[in-house]
Amino acid sequence: MFSVFAVAATLAAYSDYPGALSRQSSVEAYTDKGLTVELVVRCRPGTGVLTYSKADQTFCDSRLRCHSSLRAARRATCAGH
Repeated sequence: MFSVFAVAATLAAYSDYPGALSRQSSVEAYTDKGLTVELVVRCRPGTGVLTYSKADQTFCDSRLRCHSSLRAARRATCAGH
């Protein structure tokens, strides 16, 4: 019975909105989905979506190209606007 609750607890997604606290933040919001984190990043104009793989420790832009840094993935994602 305990293992069922443990699995359910690990599947719960967690969201945070650092962009609401600071206009300087490049990340508007993120949702932790276990092995991946979905990030909404600020672009001019608007926003973009990218992912972070905890297993590979890479950030993948909106065209599914992966980068070692958030800055590079954000730049690639925002350039696609």
